[in-house]
Amino acid sequence: MPKPAPIPKYCLHKARGVGVVRLCGKDFYLGKYGTAESLERYHRVAAEWVANGRRLVDRGEQLTVIEVMASFVEHARAYYRRPDGTATSEFDNFCQALRLLKKLYGTTAACQFGPAALRAVEQEMIGLGWCRGNINKQVNRIRSFFKWAVGQELIPAAVYQALQCARPLKRGRTDAIESAPVRPVPSEYIEAVKPYVSRQVWAVVELQLVTGARAGELLTMRAVDIDMSAETWAYTPLQHKTAHYGHVRVIYLGPRAQDIVRHFLAGRAVDAWLFSPAEAEAERRARLHTHRKTSTSARGGKYQEGSECPQWCCNPQGSVESTTISGRCSGRFCGPSAVCGSPTIGSIEFFDLAI
Repeated sequence: MPKPAPIPKYCLHKARGVGVVRLCGKDFYLGKYGTAESLERYHRVAAEWVANGRRLVDRGEQLTVIEVMASFVEHARAYYRRPDGTATSEFDNFCQALRLLKKLYGTTAACQFGPAALRAVEQEMIGLGWCRGNINKQVNRIRSFFKWAVGQELIPAAVYQALQCARPLKRGRTDAIESAPVRPVPSEYIEAVKPYVSRQVWAVVELQLVTGARAGELLTMRAVDIDMSAETWAYTPLQHKTAHYGHVRVIYLGPRAQDIVRHFLAGRAVDAWLFSPAEAEAERRARLHTHRKTSTSARGGKYQEGSECPQWCCNPQGSVESTTISGRCSGRFCGPSAVCGSPTIGSIEFFDLAI
């Protein structure tokens, strides 16, 4: 993230004898230099400038929707993030809603956006085939956008109050489609994927079944986050969905869950991830190597005298050369019909000579 611009200093305007500060190229005169009133005004102007994203704000109610949106996006990018600094999905959800708002009303004065305009955006969402529940959520995000603008004194409070009067879409009373209810996955479907996933992924699936925890909470499990002092273990995830509300999330692990976790505790550091993707990938590659059916001699074997010459050979000096010589191999690249007559050649390295 770029370093924010420093706050301009309180200066003396010698010709007038007053305090002055320059913000975004514009001078603000603050009254007689050095007085308490002048310093108070300086701190107030500077604080408002920082709060508005280090830019001047026109309070003449002529800001367009897209101008207000530019300030909001900066705020949302910094606000909707986890303690470790990574962005949450809420920022992307806001961007999806604001994209339609920008398309239809980007150049409209923000103070003139009312319930009729909000219904027009809502109708556009219906035309895109969004389901009713998602439309209501996105419309609420647009309301939140204007609520933030009121809090920043960018638009009058009456704008947000009017938007509150727009009613949400009701089931069976709108053209918006209804999404199918989310049902539990049949157990036979779950068992069917077992042969196709790693043991780490399957352990997470089993833990979800016995604990009801979210996948994201289990994937970050570490031994240091599990309290094993009681008969029922207590797992406190690093991150969870309601952390920004100050809630503490505790997932209790009974005997079945403990049996699953124990397989990943042995020989592992207490602060290491139990279900490591790198470990799963290494195990997958090891299984492929064990069950491979093709010969490994082409890559690491030795070619005896009289055998067919590989297409790629290293000469005794270690360099790779290309030649059209056909016949017995002398350590250089030979034709596909050549017969190797050189002494035992060591490990073969492959190169793409066409590059």
